Amino acid sequence: RDRIVTVGVLLTIAGVLMWATRRLMTAPAMLSASGLAGLALVGVASTDVPCEIQSAYYCISVEVDAERADGRVLVLDDLRHSYVDLEDPAHLEFWYVRRIADAIDAFAPDGPIDAIAVGGGAMTIPRWLDTTRPGSEQVVLEIDPDLVDLVDDRFGLPNATIVTGDGRVALSDLPDDSADVIVGDAFGSRSVPWHLATREFMADVARVLRPGGLYVANVIDGGQESFLRAEAATIATQLPVVAVLRGPDVVDGFISNSVIVASSAVLDLDRWDALRFADGTDRHGELVADLDEYLDGALVLTDDFAPVDQLIIGAR
Repeated sequence: RDRIVTVGVLLTIAGVLMWATRRLMTAPAMLSASGLAGLALVGVASTDVPCEIQSAYYCISVEVDAERADGRVLVLDDLRHSYVDLEDPAHLEFWYVRRIADAIDAFAPDGPIDAIAVGGGAMTIPRWLDTTRPGSEQVVLEIDPDLVDLVDDRFGLPNATIVTGDGRVALSDLPDDSADVIVGDAFGSRSVPWHLATREFMADVARVLRPGGLYVANVIDGGQESFLRAEAATIATQLPVVAVLRGPDVVDGFISNSVIVASSAVLDLDRWDALRFADGTDRHGELVADLDEYLDGALVLTDDFAPVDQLIIGAR
């Protein structure tokens, strides 16, 4: 929120400077090479974006956790996207990451697994799997090669095959029945890219998962939870056994993270509950008790119509 306010103030200052520049320069001069250069300098001077790297996709920076010496937070644009403990890859800071890990422990076979991460970020879950399930075969699909380079430089990469490029295209190249777990954690700002949220994409997820395999997705929404409900309904068209865990901030009416789990087999939700209530905090979220009622009237997203951003509008 502080970043949003800061950017807002900077944009206001930029607007005033642009207005002043227009008062001092004629329109032809503003459009000339020297005028454009002058406007560019105004923009640079008035928009101090704290990027370590400005990639084609994100303003990327890394923050040190003031309360944990080895903790690092990967910030993409203004969103705290990933948390990594440099000395303890098994440490999971964010609520939704712990719930994803709980889901894997509750529903996936013990020992090494074959896992795919759609969206890499700082690759927290692949690091955790390296530590807790050594020998796991992992594929990470990350669209931004500059982000991968920064993560490699600052944190090191997990033992995984890293595929850069669009996650949907990359997933389509993977073989049938080749994964025990697929984790969906790709974002453009605060929304899942629309083409990674549709029935057609979920059909590909179901194709790559082995029978009884697990899909677990991080979803940001709030307010009426229109997108969260739509995404759960969409997933259910391809993986019929679905559960939705509303995040603690979402329960309180704010926009934040929730987790969806899905499979073609029975999900042991009691075991998942036991894990999330044993994490030593009082921030458990709320498991949707009556999924049919929760999804009543929810939109199924398709490649022809997937208004993800519009569904999120109105969330606080």
